[in-house]
Amino acid sequence: MAPEWVLLSYWLPRDPPTSPGPPWRRLRTSGVAQTAEALVALPATAHTVGRLEGAAQDVVGRGGLASVWVARAATPEQERALAAALPTGPPVGVAQGAEAATAPSRPRPPGRPVPQDADLAHAAEVLRLLADRTRLAILAMLAGTELSVTAIAEAVDRPAPAVSQHLARLRAGRLVTSRREGTTVYYGQPDEHVAALVRNVLQHTEHVLYPVPPHHR
Repeated sequence: MAPEWVLLSYWLPRDPPTSPGPPWRRLRTSGVAQTAEALVALPATAHTVGRLEGAAQDVVGRGGLASVWVARAATPEQERALAAALPTGPPVGVAQGAEAATAPSRPRPPGRPVPQDADLAHAAEVLRLLADRTRLAILAMLAGTELSVTAIAEAVDRPAPAVSQHLARLRAGRLVTSRREGTTVYYGQPDEHVAALVRNVLQHTEHVLYPVPPHHR
């Protein structure tokens, strides 16, 4: 499956203030791929979705319009063009050239194989995503069920817009799925691995905090 990209489309009035605004500073320092005059892209992770959401808020604060999307390129050629437009070079696993396939392999030490750099990087992003009490609570609530934004917001006692932002980051990290039924969108867990990840981290916490962990009672 082709990797996902997070896209920011924006519009600003033709007469912005003379001093450079926060949107431009944020976009320049984010290392985005400029795909059109008012459209930029980054490989989609929970971190990059958050960065472009922040840039979108800055645009709106300056009287403009902005939308953030998560999507996939329609063709391999578009995928390679997006990767080539990144100022820091293509991300790992995207548009790799033939030289990568022919590079000599390094000998590995004996024992359990070391995970690939791309695997470690993605795992670190997942852990960063879990390092938020609201997002962890949302994932725990979704074990074995589906819930709407309204139901989740009521359960965690947070505004629905804030919960929607958390769900967008979880979806970008592929930790939740979404399903539309009429005008309502329901969110759930994508597979047993996510359920096990959340369950294990919470059960580990119980072992640390309680003489007899509740899940053993």
